[in-house]
Amino acid sequence: MSCRGEFGSHRAHDDYGGTSSEYERLSKQVGNNIQQISNNVNVMQKMVKKLGTTEDAMQVQDRLQKTEKTTKSLASETSSMIKQLSLLEADDPNEQRQRKVQISRLRDNFMSALNDFQNVQREAAERERACVSRARAASHSDNLVNFGQSESSGISYDQNQSTNIQIQQEDEVSVELIEERERAIRQLESDIMDVNEIFRDLGTMIHEQGEMIGKESISFPEPAILGKEREVQG
Repeated sequence: MSCRGEFGSHRAHDDYGGTSSEYERLSKQVGNNIQQISNNVNVMQKMVKKLGTTEDAMQVQDRLQKTEKTTKSLASETSSMIKQLSLLEADDPNEQRQRKVQISRLRDNFMSALNDFQNVQREAAERERACVSRARAASHSDNLVNFGQSESSGISYDQNQSTNIQIQQEDEVSVELIEERERAIRQLESDIMDVNEIFRDLGTMIHEQGEMIGKESISFPEPAILGKEREVQG
C-alpha cells in the first residue's frame, strides 16, 4: 500500500486492527524520515562551509544539490505521512489520546528538522550568491588588466590574437560557472518557498485539529534572499 496516495477529509477508523498496523507502519516511517532529514542537514552543513573556499569544487556543488533535492522530497513525503496519521482514528479512546500525543511529538520533531533544513538552504544560497559576486568582480578586473597589457606590450598582431582567443575561452568557462551557480541559487530559492508551503500545511493541520499548544502565532518569514532581490528591484 503506497503512502503517497491521495486521501480525503474523512477519518479512517480501526476495523479489527486493520489501520492499527497501518498507523504503526506510518509512525515508524515518519520517525525514520525525520532522522534521515537531520542526517542530511548535517551533511549539507559540512558541504556548505566549503562553498567559496579552496575546497569548493563542482563535485561538492553537485553533491550538495543532490542532497538538498533528496531532502526536500523526503520532507514533502513526511508531511503527507503525518497528515495520513492524523486521519487514522483508534476505536479505543485511550489509544486515540496516545496517538494524538505521539503525532504531536512527531510533528514537532519534524518542524524542528524542517527549520534546520531551511536554514542550511538559505546559508547555501547566500554563499553561492557571494561566490557569484566575487567571480563577476574578478572576471571584470582580469579583462581590464589583460586589455591594458595587450595595448602597452607592443606584441605582434598574431600574438595579440592568440592571447585574445585564450582570454575569450577563459571568459566563456568563467561565464558558464557563474551561470551554473546562478541556476543553483534560483533552485534553492524555489525550494525554500516549497518548504515554507510545508510549514503552512502543518500550521493549517494544527489549527484544524485544535491543537495549537502555544503555536498560535506561527510565522513564515519571506526568505532573506528573495527579500533582498525585491529591495534591489524596487
